Amino acid sequence: MREWQGTDGPSALFVWQQGTSSPLDQRADEDVKLAPDRLAQWRLPKRFVIYSYCNCGRRTEAEGKCDGETWSNTRVTVSAG
Repeated sequence: MREWQGTDGPSALFVWQQGTSSPLDQRADEDVKLAPDRLAQWRLPKRFVIYSYCNCGRRTEAEGKCDGETWSNTRVTVSAG
């Protein structure tokens, strides 16, 4: 599963990676993307839920947690068919 989504953090098509405190990228057209200095100002909440679907259609949820401002932990919480 590569395409995870969430609704607990900022809703701006940001691309996050565990171990970082700000988004790595924004999945938006170049003419509307935030400049790198503005992108670096965003943070995830202390706790958030993300989800993804495998090729078979099964939804999997995971809980992410931040230590300070950095995404530090992810735990798969639900896998349903």
